[in-house]
Amino acid sequence: MLRTAAFKTIVIVFAMIVCATVLSSAAFAYAPTAVVYTVGNDGDTGGLACDTPANCTLRSAVQLANSDGADTDIVFTTGVHTITLGSALNLTADTTWIGANTGRTVFINANNAGQAFVISGSEVTLNNLYIYGSGAGTSNIYITGSAKRVTISNNYIGTYLGSAGGFQCDVSPNSYSGIYIDASGAIGAGEARAWIFGNHIACNKGTPGDGIDILTDHVIVGADAAGVSHANSIQSNQRHGVEISGAGSNNNVIRDSTIMGNQNGVVVDSGAQLNSVLTNTLEANHNLGVWFTGVDTRFNVAQANNIAGQENTGVQIDGSARDNVIGSVFLSSGNGNQIYGNTREGVYIAGADTRFNSVFDNRIGLNGQNGHNGIVLDDNTHGNVIGDIGAGRNIISDNGWNGVEILNGAYDNTVRGNYIGTGLNGTTILSNTLSGVSIHDGAHDNTLDQNLIGGNGVYGVIIDGSTTSTNTLTLNLIGNYLVPNGWDGLALTGGTFGNTIGGDGVPNNLASNLASGIYVAGGSHNNSILRNFIQLNYKYGVIFDGGLTANNVISRTAIYNNGLDGIAIRNGANQNVWTEIITYGNGGLGINTQAIDESTHVPHPPDLSIVAIDRSTGLISGKANITSFPFFTKVELYRVAPDPSGYGEGRTFVGSAFTDNLGDWYIIDPAFTSGCYTGFTTETTLLGTGSTEFIRNNCMTFLPVVLK
Repeated sequence: MLRTAAFKTIVIVFAMIVCATVLSSAAFAYAPTAVVYTVGNDGDTGGLACDTPANCTLRSAVQLANSDGADTDIVFTTGVHTITLGSALNLTADTTWIGANTGRTVFINANNAGQAFVISGSEVTLNNLYIYGSGAGTSNIYITGSAKRVTISNNYIGTYLGSAGGFQCDVSPNSYSGIYIDASGAIGAGEARAWIFGNHIACNKGTPGDGIDILTDHVIVGADAAGVSHANSIQSNQRHGVEISGAGSNNNVIRDSTIMGNQNGVVVDSGAQLNSVLTNTLEANHNLGVWFTGVDTRFNVAQANNIAGQENTGVQIDGSARDNVIGSVFLSSGNGNQIYGNTREGVYIAGADTRFNSVFDNRIGLNGQNGHNGIVLDDNTHGNVIGDIGAGRNIISDNGWNGVEILNGAYDNTVRGNYIGTGLNGTTILSNTLSGVSIHDGAHDNTLDQNLIGGNGVYGVIIDGSTTSTNTLTLNLIGNYLVPNGWDGLALTGGTFGNTIGGDGVPNNLASNLASGIYVAGGSHNNSILRNFIQLNYKYGVIFDGGLTANNVISRTAIYNNGLDGIAIRNGANQNVWTEIITYGNGGLGINTQAIDESTHVPHPPDLSIVAIDRSTGLISGKANITSFPFFTKVELYRVAPDPSGYGEGRTFVGSAFTDNLGDWYIIDPAFTSGCYTGFTTETTLLGTGSTEFIRNNCMTFLPVVLK
C-alpha cells in the first residue's frame, strides 16, 4: 500500500533495507509496514505534509500517523538529528514504529516542556533513540490510556553518552521518571502492556526521579515479546531504579537488567502483588537493593538476583508487606539470590504486620561480607520462614555481625534447615563475626529447627534479655569438630526465660564448641534443656553462672566428653534442676556445684548414701534428707561411668524415688548387673528446688580429682 501526500516508499524495498541493517548491539527487528515517513527536518513544526524528508518533522510524522489509520513507520535520514520539543509528542494511533537505523543518531529533547512522548496507542515502538529532558512532574516516556503491546527498546532515556563516553547525567534534571506507565484495560493471554528491553535508563534527577514507574499490570522489563533476554541498564536515577506501585500493579516482571547507583534498586509497594524480580544485577544502590513495602504488598518474588554492594541493605521487607518470597519459590536449588557485600544487612524484615514472608535458597554473605547481619527479623514481624531443609536452605555466612538476628518483639518466626557460619558444603568455616543466631530485646516464640550453626566467631546461638522468652531450638547441630563456634554453642543470658532447648524426638547436638556447650547466665531462668546431646565442648557441657540464674531444668540430656565438668555451677547460681541425665567422660566432675574457676573440681556431695543392695531382687535402699511438707527430697540413682574423682559419673539412669519422713528411699534396678551406683538428690525447700552433685561411687577405689 502507498500513502497519498506522503513520502512514499515501496514496502518491499524498505523491507530489504531493514533486513540489511544492524540497529544496535541489542537490535530490534521490526516487520515492514504499509506507510513510512522519513524525518529529515529537525524542527518541531507540526502540520507538514511529510512528502519529502526535508518537509517532514518528527511532530508532523506523528500527527500523520495518528490520523491516517494505517500501520506506520517513522524513520530518519542519515546523520545526527537533535530535535528540541515545545510540547509532548502524543502517539494515539495503534501500530506505530519510531526508530533510528544504523547511521542515524536521534536526540529528542523534551526541553523541560513536559513529556517527550505520551503513548496511548497500542503496538507502538520506540527504538534506538536518545530521549531526555522532560519537565517537572513529567516523564520522558508516558504510557497511558488503554495502551498495550508497547515496545521500548535499545534507547537512552534520561541521558545520552557524552563525549568522554560516560552518561551525560545533567540533561534530565527535572524528570519525574524515565518511563511512567499507568495504562489500563484488558490484556490477552501471552500479551504484555509493555516490553522494555535493551535500554539505558539513567540520570532522571527530578522529584522523585525514578528510572521506571509501573502503576499497571503485565509490564516486562528486560525481555522482548518472544521472552528473549535483553538487559537494561537502569542507573544513577534520583530515587528508585524501578518502582511498581499500587493495587492492580500485578504480574509485572523485572529481569536480566543491571540496576545500580540509584537510591533504591527495585521497589514494590502500596499493594502491588504477584510481581517478579528475576536474574538482575542490583549493585551499589545508595540505600536498598530490593524493597517490598506497604499494606497488601503480597505474593511478590525476588529470585536469582545478584544483590551486592548497596550502601544500606540488600533486601528489605516492611510496612505490613506479607506473603513475599526472597529466593526460590518452588524450593528448586540454585534459584536463590546472591546477597553480599551490602553495607548493612543482607535481608531485613520488620514491622508489626509484616508477616508470612519466606527467604529460601539464598547465599547471604557467602561471596562477600554484609557489613552487619545476614538476616534481621525486627519490630514485631511474625510468621516469617527463613530457610527449609534441603533445597530451601540458605547459606548465611561471613557477615560482619550475626548470621541471623531476631529482635524487638519479633515472634512466631521459623529459621529452618540453614547453614549458618559455614561454606556451601557445611564442612568449612566461613564465620559470621559475632554469633550464628542472636535473639534478643523481647523476641519471643521463635523456632530454630534443623540448622547447622557452626564456625561463628562468638556464640552459635545467643538468646538474651529479660523480655526475651519462649523460643524453641529443635534438631539443630550447633558446632562440630569441623566447624566449632568460637565461644559457647548456646548462651542464655540477660534474664531470658521460658526457652525450650530440644525435646522428645527433637534433640539438639551441641558439640566441639571452643567454650561450653550451653552457658546460662545473667539471671536467666525457667529455661528447659531437654533430650539434647552435649559433647566434646572445650570447657563445660552446661554451666549456670550468676546469683539469679535459677529454676532452669536439664532433663534426659546426654552430657559427655566435655573438657571440664559436665554440669557446672558458679557465682551463686542456684535452684537449678537436672533429672534423668547421662554424664560420662567429662574432664572434670560429672556435676560440679562449686566451680569457682576452671581449675576447681572439688566434689561437694549431698547427704545421700546407699545402705543396702539386694542382689536377688535389684532393690537398692539408702538414706537422704527427709520428705515432709514443705520439704521434699528426690533421689536419682545411676549406674556408674567411673570417674577419677570417685564421685560419679552417672552413665545410666536407673530410677528415682522420694524419701519418706525418716529419710529412707528405695529404688529397684530392673536390669541389675554389677551393683556399682552413684546418685544425687533434688531438694525442695522454702527457697525453691535445686539438684546436687553426685555422691561417691559405692564400689570402687577412689583416686584424686584430675583432669583427663
